[in-house]
Amino acid sequence: MFFTDALIVIMGILVIQNLILTLLGIISAFICAIAIDKLFVGENDAFIAHVISAKTDEINAAVIDRLGRTTTVLPCHGGYTGREQNMLMITFSIKQYVEFMTLIASIDKAAFVTLHRAREIHGEGWTYELPLAPAERRRTDIAAPDNDASA
Repeated sequence: MFFTDALIVIMGILVIQNLILTLLGIISAFICAIAIDKLFVGENDAFIAHVISAKTDEINAAVIDRLGRTTTVLPCHGGYTGREQNMLMITFSIKQYVEFMTLIASIDKAAFVTLHRAREIHGEGWTYELPLAPAERRRTDIAAPDNDASA
């Protein structure tokens, strides 16, 4: 979309040949881009990352301890490799983007990371404060769910 706006402004420079109108067009395109971004993306400046790595346990602990974010561990099956492994789903703010990517690269340069902009996030840590410090948030006393269907 920005490419289209830029092309129209450049064509306007050639046709109109008026610097003031050209600058007005650039400013208008910029303001429209910001307004559209706020309208469709919203005020939430957060990302959701899916991380597949051989070192998910280390990444999980580092995200909780260093970024102060919680994670969700999802079992997954590699379509190409056929391997069973875990995938981490991590939600973090745009302010933590560089720190997050640096953290992942420092633990596993081969990690597969996909990022998505979050439209809305509700819950602990986003719409209200977390009650505990990052190190205290990690729950080690939770037992794995019983998958026995005969009960």
